[in-house]
Amino acid sequence: MQDVQAFISTLDECSDFILIMKVEQVGIYTYYYANRYAIEMGNFKESSYGKRIEDVLRPNRAKYLIEKYNECISLNKRVVIENTVHLLNGNILGEAIVTPVIDQNGECSHLTVIAKNILEKRLKEEELFRANKLLDSFIDSSADGIIVLDYNNKVTWVNNAFLELFGYEKEEILYLQPTVWQSERDHKDFLSILKYVKQGKELRDYETKRLRKDGTELDISVTYSPYRSSDGKIIGVICFVRNISERLKDNELIRNLDRLSIIGQLAAGVAHEIRNPLTALKGFSRLLQSTLMSPDQRRYINIMLDELERIELIVNEFMTLAKPEAIEFQEACIQELILSTVTVFETQAHLHNVLIECSFSQSEPIVISCQPNQLKQVFMNFLKNAIEAMASGGKMEISLKIEGEYVVISFKDNGIGIPEDRLKHLGTPFYTTKEKGIGLGLTISNKIIKEHEGEMNIHSKLNHGTTINVSLPLLTSARII
Repeated sequence: MQDVQAFISTLDECSDFILIMKVEQVGIYTYYYANRYAIEMGNFKESSYGKRIEDVLRPNRAKYLIEKYNECISLNKRVVIENTVHLLNGNILGEAIVTPVIDQNGECSHLTVIAKNILEKRLKEEELFRANKLLDSFIDSSADGIIVLDYNNKVTWVNNAFLELFGYEKEEILYLQPTVWQSERDHKDFLSILKYVKQGKELRDYETKRLRKDGTELDISVTYSPYRSSDGKIIGVICFVRNISERLKDNELIRNLDRLSIIGQLAAGVAHEIRNPLTALKGFSRLLQSTLMSPDQRRYINIMLDELERIELIVNEFMTLAKPEAIEFQEACIQELILSTVTVFETQAHLHNVLIECSFSQSEPIVISCQPNQLKQVFMNFLKNAIEAMASGGKMEISLKIEGEYVVISFKDNGIGIPEDRLKHLGTPFYTTKEKGIGLGLTISNKIIKEHEGEMNIHSKLNHGTTINVSLPLLTSARII
C-alpha cells in the first residue's frame, strides 16, 4: 500500500496530464485516479472518480476513447490518441499515450493515459506562423525583385516584383534554372558568382544586364547572399534585384549637364573674341566680292563666306548654351507657330522633293504660354533634320493632339531612320549622325523644351523613318506670363 501511495505521490509531481482508468470489463472503464496537474488544468473533477466515461464526457468523445481503450487491451500494447483536446481553462492537450497495466494474473486491470500540455508550443507555432506570413507579405510587397535558388541553382521562390520586372508568370520560372533571364554571354559569369556565394561570401550591388521575357535588356543591380538552413548550412543563394535603368539615365543626364556647363564656360570666354575678327573677315570678304574679280576668285570668295557663316552659326549656338537667359513668356497659338515655321521651309522642302503635311484635328486654337521664337527654332531644327534625312524625297507629317493638360506635337518623317545603338545618344552635346553636323541642334532643342516645362521623345527605326513627340503644357490661369 505504501508503494502505491509513493507511486501516486510521484505522479502528482509530474507536469504531464495523467489519468488512470480502471478496467471493469472490456468496454466499461471508470475513472480511478487523476494527478494534480490534470485537476489543475481544469478538465477533470474529483467528483468523477468511480464514474464511467460515458457518464462524464460527451457521447462522441466517450465512444472514441472507449474504442481506443478496447484497442489497447486487445493488442496488449501502447495506443496513441492523436487528436488534441481543448481544456476548459484554455490549455491544449496534444496526443495521448494509453498503456495497459497488467496485474499478477496477466489481466489488464488498469489503463494509464498520459498527455502533454501543448498550449505553449502551439502559441509559439502560431506566433512563428504569423511572423513568417508577415515576412512573406513584406518580401512580396518589396519594390525590389527577390529570387531564391537552391543548391542546384533551381528557382524555389520568387516575389511579385521580380515577375513584374521581367514579365514572367510564376509557373514559367519556378523550379527551373534562371537561364531565361540572362543572355548567353552572362551565363558563365553568373555560374561563377553562384559558386563564389556558396562559399559563404556575399556579392553586393553587382551591376549587369538581364533579359526580359520580351527579349529587351534591363539594367539591374544584384546583391547575392548565401541562403542558409536553420542549422547554418548553405542550401542555396538569394538574389536581390533592383532596376537601375532610371538611375543610369539620370547619371547620363548629369553628365550631359556637366558638358553643357563646360560648353557655357567656354562660350562665355571665347565667343566675343571670335566674333570680332569674324565680323572683320566677313566684311572684307564681301568687299572683295563686290570688286571686279575672275570667276575662279569669285568662287573662292563664296566658299570663304560660306565657311565664315558656318563658323558664325557655331558661335551663335555656343552662345545659346552659355548660360540661362531670362525668358519672357507670352500667349501663342501652337497651330500658328507651326504653320509659320512650315512656310519658311516650304521652298527648301520642294527643292528636295519633300512634302510637309499638317494635320490638326482641333479646329479651335490651342493656346500655350511660350517664347514663340525659341519654339520656332526648335521646329525649324526638326524640319531641317527631316529634309536632310530624306535625300531622295519623302513626306513629313505634323500632327497635334491633347493629352490631359498637355498638347503633343508629332513630327513624323519616312526618312532613313536612326540605328538603335545611336538613338540613345541623341541630344548628347557634340554627338551627331550627320557628316557635317556639330551635334548641338537637338541639345539646344531639348534645352528649350525643358525651359518650357515640356518633354521631347524620339522614336526611330532604321529605314522606317523617325518620329519626334514634343509635349508642352496648355495655358492655365496659374501660369505666370
